[in-house]
Formats: sequence, structure tokens, C-alpha cells
Amino acid sequence: MPEHKIRTRERSRWRSLLAFSRATAVVGVMGVLVSSAQAGASTAPTAQEAGRTVIASSTAMNWSGLVNDSYEAHYTEVAGGWTVPSVRSAPEPNATNATWVGIGGFTQYAPLIQTGTIEEPTGGAGTYYAWVAFCPPARCVAQDIGEPVHPGDEMLAEMHENSTDTWGISLEDTTQGWSYSKSFAFTGGSAGSAEWITERVMTGNGGGSEKLADFGSTRFHDLGSAGSGLTHVTSRLLYMLTTTGKIVAYPSVSSTGDSFTNHYGTPLPTVTSVSPAQGPVSGGTAVRIKGTYLVPTIITAVYFGTTKSSTIRPGGPDEPLTARVPHGVSGTVNVTVVTRDGRSAISAADRFTYLPTPKVSSLSPREGAADARATVTITGSGFVPGATVRFGKRLATHITVVSSTKIVATNPIGTAEKVDVTVTTFGGTSTASVTSTFRYTQLGERGTEKRQLSRRGPSGVSEIAVSSTLATRSRSSGSLPNHSSSP
Repeated sequence: MPEHKIRTRERSRWRSLLAFSRATAVVGVMGVLVSSAQAGASTAPTAQEAGRTVIASSTAMNWSGLVNDSYEAHYTEVAGGWTVPSVRSAPEPNATNATWVGIGGFTQYAPLIQTGTIEEPTGGAGTYYAWVAFCPPARCVAQDIGEPVHPGDEMLAEMHENSTDTWGISLEDTTQGWSYSKSFAFTGGSAGSAEWITERVMTGNGGGSEKLADFGSTRFHDLGSAGSGLTHVTSRLLYMLTTTGKIVAYPSVSSTGDSFTNHYGTPLPTVTSVSPAQGPVSGGTAVRIKGTYLVPTIITAVYFGTTKSSTIRPGGPDEPLTARVPHGVSGTVNVTVVTRDGRSAISAADRFTYLPTPKVSSLSPREGAADARATVTITGSGFVPGATVRFGKRLATHITVVSSTKIVATNPIGTAEKVDVTVTTFGGTSTASVTSTFRYTQLGERGTEKRQLSRRGPSGVSEIAVSSTLATRSRSSGSLPNHSSSP
């Protein structure tokens, strides 16, 4: 199929667009597992993707939007609508944007089918037109539809595989009232991804140009895809970066998951949760940080108050950002994330509390029978709700943290010995000392008095042998009556 000549002045741009309409190296993935409906790709057509879908964040040099892909996928249908953006002043002359829906092209050398609109901030009001395009690995073919397009128009696009190597493409401008539909022969191999994209049209050989026009925002809606091998799909939210690593365009997904909006600009990161939200002043706790725009490739630092974390691990599928807590002092600090775009704002959701190591200064009582449970009052410092208490290695029960200096707990059954009573919180475990020692006595033992098991006489009266520190008189001295009936 010969290449269509669109407009002489635009031909080189079209070739550049199609030659580079494969996302550049994509790195960094993070997110949570959701259903395919939440991934925003199940509204139309009716055939839905099965299994679970990973929402991930990735970066590219020329694409911003949503890509669904799977190593075993073959997409046969993709659909979606969008509002044609009004492009504004460009950071550089000759900036050109493309808004489109497509199948394939996400990995290097993969074939790509597209239909969409072109937006150029030229001639005052700008230039807008619709197009379809094919990009096999070896060459690219594009066609101008030749219908009027204006900012604010509502577009609907759909493409499907009619049969092997034959594709049908439909594009409709519901605002202007025109529609386009045509079948094309296209031999390009597998179609392993579906896309809804705002693209920065790369000029020349795509050598790192940053010519993206300010398009404000573009909403994609009525997203749908169908095909085979879609059991495990990754839905990637693509962030477009400049050559210096800053975000220049980014998506935000609706709460219902059936639409998203591409934005022009540079968003600041936010922190929405920190878990665990407390730890020892010595540091070392691995904290999971969730938020928005925490794109792994552009995170430069995480701070706990004014102290920088020495260890940061970007998130992966179903994982938030992880940072190691540095040494601190008792009290609450804000956790902030720094990216190349700026620093997250302080909020109540980003707080982390450094807890002092608990200390046990006294016990009451300090001893108890090994075979009995009793209430023990523990006095000290650094006690917080959720604290655990151990008598030696045994865990106490019925623990009540009365205050930061007082805990009431029930000691466990033990053996006759001395044990250390320790209190554990997120701040650490108290150090054993002479003031934290609890003595388990033998059965019934109190001080130096020792009671032995009784034995029953023939008359049914128990005889109890008693020994004490008091002097006793022996039975042979005649001090005690002598019973002939004694056994």
C-alpha cells in the first residue's frame, strides 16, 4: 500500500509521528490490584477483559494516558471517546499534539494502528484535523480524513479486527455531525496493547524534542477493549517526561474508573498514608508510603521532618513507595516526598511519630505464686496503646495502658524463678533491670513460710505440717498431745 501524501508541509511531521508512535523506554511500575472495570477498559464494547488488572504508573518521553497490555494479549477491539483540546501557546515554536485511540505499538518495533485528532497552536486559532494511521515495523502509512475538527468537539473512535489482516476503523465527531468508517488491509502481527493517548509529536528523528503544546486537559471516556489472552492485564498510567525528567503531561483516573483526564503541566506529589505511622527514635523502620504522582523514576528523596531517609525503594505492582526511617527524637514529624517536580505538601495524612523506648521502673506486686494469675501494676515511661507485656518469654493478658507511665496486666502462669518484665511498643522493648524483676514463688509460698500438701487422718481431719522461722517444740518434748490413733 503506497503512502498517502497528506499536505506537503505536514508530511515530515506525520512520518515523525508515526515513526515514533511507540512509547520510548518505559521504566518504573507501582500500584494496586483492581478489577478490569476499575482499570477503565470495560464499558464498550461489551466483551470485557477477564481476570485481574494491575494499575501501574510508568513514564515515557512522548506519550501520556492509559495503556493496557499483556505479554499474552491479542487485542481485537478498542474504543473510546475524547474532547478535542484547545491548544494554547507552546513552549517552543511548531509544537504539535496528537490525541488518539490505538492498538499495538507499545513495545519497540510492534505494529500500531491509530485514529485521532491533531492539534497545532498555529495561525492564531490553531489547526485541527482528524486522521487514521498504520505503522508496521518497517514503514508507516497515514491518511487525513479531511473532515472539520474544532476545539471542544466530542470524538468517538472504534477499531476492530474484521478478519485476519483486515481492520475496520470508525471515527465520529458528534459535535460536527460527521462520521468516518473504512476497512483496511494491514499485516502487522500481534496487537498486544490498547492505548488512549495524548502524544507529543516528535520532530526530526525524535531526538528528545520537548515541543508539547499547552492543551490544558483532555478527558477520555467510554473506554473499552476486547480480545484474547487478556487474563492478566497491566493498565499503565503513562506520565510524559521532559528530557530533564520532569512531568509535562499526566493522567488522573475518575473515581468510577471508566474515564480519565490527561493534564498539561507538572503535578506535585502528595502523601495520603504512612504505614506504620510510628516507630522507635533509633530509626530503621521500613515505612510504606502511599500517595499520588509518586512516579518511581522521578523520586529524589523522602524526608522525615528535616532528616532525609538513606534508603528508598520505589514501588512495584501492588506496592507503595518504601523508605527506611532515619534516627530521630521523640515526637511527631511530617513525611514528605521530593520529586524532580517539587515536594509534597504537609498534611495530617503524612505524619509519623517517633516513640521513646519504654522503661519499667517498678512492679506491684513484685512476686506471685507460679500457679496463679494476678493483676500486676507496672510503672515506668514510654507506654502507648497497643503495648505488649511479657513476664520472661510468656505474654501477659488483660493489658490495659492506663497512661504513658502506668500499665495494668495479668501475669501468666510460670515456674518458680525470677523473670524480667518487659514492655514492647513501636518504640522498642524496655531494658531488663533490677526494678523490672518479678519473682514466681513455689506453690503457695509466701516469704519464708512454706505450706505442704495436707494428708487426711482416719478421723477425716487434715493434718498440716508447718515450718517457720519461729522456734517449735518437738512432739517428743511432750508439748503436743500424743494420739494413739495416729497412723
